[in-house]
Amino acid sequence: MRTDTNKIALRASRNLLAGAKPFEVDAGATKVACSMTAVPPASWLTTLGGSAETDAGPWPDGVAVDCRWSEGTCRLVVELYRWTSGVYLDDLCVRVRTDQNREVIFVNVSNELEDAEDESLVKLGVRFYVAKRKTHVS
Repeated sequence: MRTDTNKIALRASRNLLAGAKPFEVDAGATKVACSMTAVPPASWLTTLGGSAETDAGPWPDGVAVDCRWSEGTCRLVVELYRWTSGVYLDDLCVRVRTDQNREVIFVNVSNELEDAEDESLVKLGVRFYVAKRKTHVS
């Protein structure tokens, strides 16, 4: 097991979030335009797998993704998250959530890196949720 897992996960997540750029996507026949704005980061943790802000750099800003299409809008927030309990304690994860704090996508970056060899390519498993919105009848 690597001893530098969280340091690598922090650097990879920082690069991912810093590289966010506006884009367009087709959802079926609907064109969706997405723009980004920075979201202030959480405060740095005093310790994280032996790393501190002085040697690992700042905690990365999150990214708010504002999506617009002809029938509506939504905002998604992409951010670095630290697992705070249990078997994954202190693992660094990238999560995508709605602005109502409903998690959509979750990736445990540290967990995938734990057994990786130097110079190897690591594929990140993504957990996501899709559910049809329930219609409430009054």
